[in-house]
Order: sequence, then structure tokens, then C-alpha cells
Amino acid sequence: MGRKEQQMILKIGNKKYRGFSLIEVMVATVFLIFGTILIYETFFTLLDAFSYYSNYLTILPLFEEKIYKAQNALSKNNIEILETQGEFIKEGKFFLWEISYDADDQLKDLFTLYRIFATIRWRAGRKSFTLERTTYALYKK
Repeated sequence: MGRKEQQMILKIGNKKYRGFSLIEVMVATVFLIFGTILIYETFFTLLDAFSYYSNYLTILPLFEEKIYKAQNALSKNNIEILETQGEFIKEGKFFLWEISYDADDQLKDLFTLYRIFATIRWRAGRKSFTLERTTYALYKK
């Protein structure tokens, strides 16, 4: 291929093609960096959400069982057997739970209405999570 043919191939329109300018390369690099950051943030946000719901689904049946036991004990007025705090270790994960209650004394002669507060806490990485439930138990005299 001769010199004249090479010059014809390199021409686009009336301008000679000499490659990308520095500004074009910098702009493309900035777009690539922002795109990578957005993908990175989205991935780790979804990973955190998956981790939370995985822990939530792991502990929920055990937590509901503790709430049921508290309701059962208070509805039979067996306050002595009520566990108020403890821990779970499930699938290598550590969970702390706590149950507290208070009684509504307005109709003390007929029945006692207990309000039960249940809380469970766990850590996943650097984040700590808390799950709270409030329910009621009725003791009829």
C-alpha cells in the first residue's frame, strides 16, 4: 500500500483521523468510574438487604416462640416461669432477646391486661439491628 492510499484510508470526511483527544479519554474514564461506583454501591446495598432478611428469617420462628411463651405464661398468671432475657446462637450467629411487660390495672377485679414488649438484637458486620414486637396477654380471674 502506498503513501497516498494510507492517507485516503485515514481521512474521514475532510479531517484526518489521529485518534482520541485527551479530553475524550478523560470524559470516558469519568463515566466508567461513575458507572463502576454505582454498580458497586447497588451490589453492596443488595448484599446488606439479603443479609438482614436472611438473619430475620432465621430468628423469626424462635422469636415468635418466645413471645408465645410469654403470652401463655401471663395469660395463666404464671409470672415466675416467664423468661425475660436470653440469647440464641443459630447458624453461627449470635442474637440477644429481651421481654418486658406491664399490666393495665384499670379493671383489676375482672381481668388483667398485660402489654408485652419483645426485642431482639444482632450484629451483622459493623451494623447492629433491632427487631421489636408489642403484643398483649389477657388474664381472666
